[in-house]
Amino acid sequence: LGRGDLNLPPGWGSIPFEDVLEILKDYQGIVILEYYHDKYLDFNPDILKETKVLFSNYLTK
Repeated sequence: LGRGDLNLPPGWGSIPFEDVLEILKDYQGIVILEYYHDKYLDFNPDILKETKVLFSNYLTK
C-alpha cells in the first residue's frame, strides 16, 4: 500500500488506515501500536493525539 520505507506517522502516508481499522472494529484482543522516529520529534505530541483519535474510533476499550 505504501511507497518505499518512509516511516511516516500513521495517517500521514497513503495507507488507508480507516479501511484497515474498519476490519479490526470488532476485534476483542490486544492492540499494541508503537511509533517513534527521530525525524518527527517536534511533531510527536500531535502524532500521539491524532493516532489515539484515529484508533479509538475503531477499537473499544
